[in-house]
Amino acid sequence: MITIQKRLGQYYTKPKIVNAMLDMIGYRTDEELHTKRMLEPSTGDGAFLSFAISRLIESVKGKMDLEKLNRDEDFLENLLKDSFRAIEVNPQTYEELKIEICEHIQSEGINENIARKLSEHWIVNEDFLSWNLNLEERFDFIIGNPPYIRIENIDPQVLETYRERFETLYDRADIYIAFMEHGLNMLTNKGILSYICTDRFAKNNYGKKIRAHISNSFRVKYFIDLNQTQPFLSDVSAYPCIFGIDRKHGEASMCLYTDSIAEEEIKEIIASVISNKETKIVDSHLKEEWFKNDDPWILDIAVLPILEKLQFLYPSIKQAPLGVQCKVGVATGLNRVFLISNKIVEKFKLEKELLIPIITKDHIKTGKINWDGKYLINTFDENNQAVNINEFPNIKSYLNLHKESLANRAFVRKNKTGLNWFYTQEKVRLKEINIPKLVFPDIASKSRIIIENGKYYPEHSLYYVLPGKWNIETLRILMESPIGLAFVKAYSTKMRGGYSRFQKQSVEKICLPTNLSCEIEAEIHEAYKKDDQSRMNLLLKKVYNLNNREMDLLINYVTN
Repeated sequence: MITIQKRLGQYYTKPKIVNAMLDMIGYRTDEELHTKRMLEPSTGDGAFLSFAISRLIESVKGKMDLEKLNRDEDFLENLLKDSFRAIEVNPQTYEELKIEICEHIQSEGINENIARKLSEHWIVNEDFLSWNLNLEERFDFIIGNPPYIRIENIDPQVLETYRERFETLYDRADIYIAFMEHGLNMLTNKGILSYICTDRFAKNNYGKKIRAHISNSFRVKYFIDLNQTQPFLSDVSAYPCIFGIDRKHGEASMCLYTDSIAEEEIKEIIASVISNKETKIVDSHLKEEWFKNDDPWILDIAVLPILEKLQFLYPSIKQAPLGVQCKVGVATGLNRVFLISNKIVEKFKLEKELLIPIITKDHIKTGKINWDGKYLINTFDENNQAVNINEFPNIKSYLNLHKESLANRAFVRKNKTGLNWFYTQEKVRLKEINIPKLVFPDIASKSRIIIENGKYYPEHSLYYVLPGKWNIETLRILMESPIGLAFVKAYSTKMRGGYSRFQKQSVEKICLPTNLSCEIEAEIHEAYKKDDQSRMNLLLKKVYNLNNREMDLLINYVTN
């Protein structure tokens, strides 16, 4: 077995998961594997390659006389030389891997000379994202565990090159997204790609372009949620999933969830994927139609039909019924300078015309606003034009103390004049300060939506909802209801510890009823004040046209 070593961006996969993935893509010994081509884009410890080699040679043994083949070296080399391409970027790892793979090939019954030649053919010392850009080589099977490297850890020039090559490397997408795009583009017409990686792309904003690329041109044959398991050899919080993608666009997809990777569950998952039939051992659902374009992949099997029903019946917050809007607080680019205390205001005698009372997530930890006198230095006027900083000499003097740090912010450096050194990164929407709003943090173990009565402006750690013509109390109740929380949970990425992410993209999915009478609204308020959850649930069922089963499923979903 290949030596296990942890390298940058790579979490190595347990052998039983590797074998299961090989089974699910159809790389099995009863097939004529010598007629197929396999690619492993990020070889690392060589686990996928090692197991695949064993299967290839066993397949050959079942159909040919390996002893005779060993005597006809040219024939055997030509027969197998294109069976694999295993890409390894690190030169030292590449050299070690060739030796280990050569030994492994010999252990399967192939002579040393051929084993050495095959390892030379199979293992490639290149950056996968710079290799085979003309797509000259195509593959029947692409499998692996792509590196999970954050963009902050990639050389900026290299990252820029990758972005030019791969259109799905969008927003703050990690490098595995480019591995997905490049791999998919190398598939033969009947080929399949299967990766084990984080599932963040399935819902996050940075996954929009890869989701659209897949939804419009490929089929997700299967998607397996492994969030509650540990399929890697080291203990990492990677929110893992396994998926298989082929070119059979429009055909059904198998969606599975398991909280166990014991032998019985793995066998059942493999059988379900191969047969394309649901199983009772693990949660499974055959989805006849995949998601459209860049829509998030909502694979919460029990509640998905209910959410789709509500989306058909009622508008979402994003569609702005009665003028409701969801927004994110202001980003300054340097909070330690722009967010100031009363003490700083008094010490520097800062001009109050540019000071805005501001709240952050720290001000609402108790479930109500506990403002501590924090202000934002606002550098733009009501017309979104930069203020004349010379008219505010005390603020200018204070900001000058931090000019080096302010001028070093990325958006300032992009402006060659440097005249914007004192700007906040984003502009405050001044007209919204005095509007009552709902504010809430990005991450919370439970919903913490607070009514802010138009005194403060939210900082970037908070999101806020402007109610439009809605009664703000009604809006909060609906957002905190099992219906509202179900939308947020389904459309947000899963977090350890049961946390949901109340991001703009998930909150905007909440559907709002358009048939609220004054009488029903009053009853909802009364049930809320009395904390009468049974009565509240009855009212919500009526308002959202849900039956008992649907309501119970939503309640169970958001409380577990």
